[in-house]
Amino acid sequence: MNKKTIIYCILGAVLLVVFLSVITYHQSKDKDNKFHATPLAPVEKLISTLYFKQGTYSDYKTLFSNKNNVISEKEFKSYQFMGQPNVIFPVDNDSVANVMKHMKQQQIDPNTVKVFWSKDLNGSVNSLEEATATWVMIKQNGKWYIGN
Repeated sequence: MNKKTIIYCILGAVLLVVFLSVITYHQSKDKDNKFHATPLAPVEKLISTLYFKQGTYSDYKTLFSNKNNVISEKEFKSYQFMGQPNVIFPVDNDSVANVMKHMKQQQIDPNTVKVFWSKDLNGSVNSLEEATATWVMIKQNGKWYIGN
């Protein structure tokens, strides 16, 4: 082998290692998420995207069961700019993690779950009537989405 071939082989090996590292990092990051693969995962992402500006319109659209039936990008940006978490979540609204502590679930059937925010940390299903925010979660193809 000549020098040029050896350099290309080493460069290819380095690129392959970098590529595999990036893929592994993103997969482990998803699994580290406390709510990964649960009905709460899309709600957590929705809250972080809308109220804490930690996402894009594209991220927002992927959370819904019907991606064609969501607010426009202009409405999204306006809401993201003006949305205040303390309006919807009266207590513990300083971070996504604190808001998520108040989330409760009520299973309707194996593929449908109602998620709601309860002021009471020990909230029971009865606190659904007092919830300031509710979402119906739908399981499609093994993944949870916000029903719309």
